[in-house]
Amino acid sequence: GRADGRADGTSGGWPGAAMATIAPLPALARREAAAGELLRSEIFYTDALVAVQEVYATPLRQLAELGVSNHNLIFADIRKLLPGHAQFVFELKKRVLAWADDQCIGDIIATLVDSTLRLYVAYAQNVQAALATIEACANRSETFRQFLSAARLTPQTGLRSLAELLLLPLDRPAALAAVVRQAADLTGAEHDDRAPLMRAADAVDRIAVQVDELLALAERAERTRAITSAIEGFPPQLLLGLAHVFSADLEEVVTGPTADGHAPIRHVQDVGVHVFTDCVVLAVRATVYRACGRVTQLQQRFLTHIPLRALLAAELADLAPDLGEAADYVLQLRWDRAEVLLRAPSAIDRRRVIDAIASALGRR
Repeated sequence: GRADGRADGTSGGWPGAAMATIAPLPALARREAAAGELLRSEIFYTDALVAVQEVYATPLRQLAELGVSNHNLIFADIRKLLPGHAQFVFELKKRVLAWADDQCIGDIIATLVDSTLRLYVAYAQNVQAALATIEACANRSETFRQFLSAARLTPQTGLRSLAELLLLPLDRPAALAAVVRQAADLTGAEHDDRAPLMRAADAVDRIAVQVDELLALAERAERTRAITSAIEGFPPQLLLGLAHVFSADLEEVVTGPTADGHAPIRHVQDVGVHVFTDCVVLAVRATVYRACGRVTQLQQRFLTHIPLRALLAAELADLAPDLGEAADYVLQLRWDRAEVLLRAPSAIDRRRVIDAIASALGRR
């Protein structure tokens, strides 16, 4: 009655190979393995913090071209993280090496949260300024550039640049939360360490969420800056509080008189539609044709903006009969006494624009 048809109980894969069942690890071994994984990951991470200090921060104190203020902008925040993590590695290693069924680690994780992990929110707020300082100093100083290139090749950095090492702390709270949660799940409900581990996991999770939210805001701000700076003639007064939501390239626009005083636009090809939190911006995409058939796209030119609070959006399958089959891909934007008709390359593209506007308006 064996699945492989062998009466002798051996595997059909090779002669004489016995079928084996791997017994699951006992609870004590699983908890010890989780604690060991936490220790290994923490050592790897702490070594990276040490590399920042020893390979980059300490030698760069002697570089006059960098200056004290720039040195502090780059290293002050990450320097605060190292002592707490080094102490945590020291305490955790002692407990892992002396592991027993009643061993607890939740208390030292809680100490790490209180002493160090709470600093990660400020770190996430300031790290972009540190990276910008590195870029600006590298653009100005050949000596600084040469130092960064040489330092990256040292074994202690793992061939990672200073910028790459400075970005590592942004991922640490989420990674730590996952390992601590695993340790908590492997700890029985009756164990003295169960409740402290669960509280520690929740605390680390909350910090990880805060860091992720800050990163999302920073990413949106950078995307907004990149898009608006690429649009020639973008009005500076629109930038206040602006956050990018969505962009699309549409095929043409036909408008009536615009509400912001710009001249009426009857037909423009290659239109960039940019949805922000407060408005929709339309921009003309211009291209230049060069030798050998190569095409280089130029910056977009600001056309008009539509305040979201005044905007009405509709699909025009029936409202634009003169457009024929193309009406299937037309979107109408109306505000005040003005309107534009936008033609998308496909119905899917049109739907994406409508959904982005609805999302920005909070009425998807």
